[in-house]
Amino acid sequence: MSTISTDLTTEERLDRLESIEAAREILARYADACDAQDLEGVVNLFAPDCALDVPDQTYRGADEVRAFYRQAWEADPSQKSHFITNVKTRWLGSGRVAVDCYFLYTAAGDATSVLGWGEYQDVVSTAGGPACFERKAIKIRRAWELS
Repeated sequence: MSTISTDLTTEERLDRLESIEAAREILARYADACDAQDLEGVVNLFAPDCALDVPDQTYRGADEVRAFYRQAWEADPSQKSHFITNVKTRWLGSGRVAVDCYFLYTAAGDATSVLGWGEYQDVVSTAGGPACFERKAIKIRRAWELS
């Protein structure tokens, strides 16, 4: 059940709605950039002082995020398609939104294919410019290799 606070001013309610919509949009832009393996496209979605949490590791700042994606795509250049689902948003206050969702992905390599899924847990900032990830946590739950 969704509740909208009537304690907010009209301006706060508009900020809330616009911030939530921008947070949803950045998820789609992220999936598109990952599918294209567009390194700068992905990095530009992160705040300069961001944090990227992956299993057993945290990368801080744009340079570390860039290095993570570069290494990941060099290690696995397979063509991927990402699908974002069950998006849940929580307004954290002016210009900040928490976003939790599931993702599914397919990957096609030379000899194998992979089907996988997991969760993203993000904090998106919309304050002072385009929406960007302050923090992104990637939790891969399952990856099945198909022959």
